[in-house]
Amino acid sequence: MKTMLWLLTIADIGLLIASILCFALCSPAAIGIVPFLAMLIGLIATVILFINYTNRYHDRNAEQTLDLFRSWRGIQDRYDCTEAEAGIFEIKFNDYVLRLNLVGYPFKKAFVAALMIRLLNYASLPKKGRFIDFFKRRFVGDKLKKDDIYLCFLSAHRKKNTTILRRGKIRFGFLVELILFSKFRLFVIGYNDYYLYKKAIVTYSEKWFLRGEG
Repeated sequence: MKTMLWLLTIADIGLLIASILCFALCSPAAIGIVPFLAMLIGLIATVILFINYTNRYHDRNAEQTLDLFRSWRGIQDRYDCTEAEAGIFEIKFNDYVLRLNLVGYPFKKAFVAALMIRLLNYASLPKKGRFIDFFKRRFVGDKLKKDDIYLCFLSAHRKKNTTILRRGKIRFGFLVELILFSKFRLFVIGYNDYYLYKKAIVTYSEKWFLRGEG
C-alpha cells in the first residue's frame, strides 16, 4: 500500500504539470481539462488510500496511546522524541515513555506531531464539546499556562525542534490535520453528513478518537 501511495502521488503531480502545460500551450486550451480531471480523481484516490493506511497505524498503536492518555500528568515545555530502532519512536512524558511502532509509515514525524496535538487538545478543551472544535488551530495558552511548547526529534547527529504551540496558539500543517481527521474519514463523506457531524457534541478522549465512542 505504501508503494501505491507514492505512485499515486507522483502520478497526481505529473497530471497537474500536464494540465498546466496544456492550458498554457495547447490549442484549444480546454484540452487541459482532461489531465486536470484525471488529477482530481487521482487525488481523491490518494487521500482515501492515505486515510486507510494511516488508520492501520492508529490501530497498531492504540494500546500504547490509550495507556498514555489514562496516565499522563501535566503539560511540559518540551517533549523529546527518539528513534530507538528503525521505525520505532519513543517519546518521553516525564517518567512515562510512549513507544510508537511506525515501521513502514512514510510520514513518521507528522504522525508523532498529530499525537501531540491530541495531547494539547485533551488538556485544554472541556470534557465535552463540538466535534469540529477538536481539530481547530486555536489559542490555548491561558488554559495550558504555556506560551511555547516544542517537540524535539533527537538523533545521534542532529536535533530538530517542531513548535506545536507558539505564543499560546496550537500550530500544525495540512499533513498533520489530515492525519487527525483520518480516523473519521471526513474528507470523503458527503457534505451534508459532514455539516451535521461537525456540530455533534462528543466526549473528548483517546477512546473517542480511536473508536468514535463517547
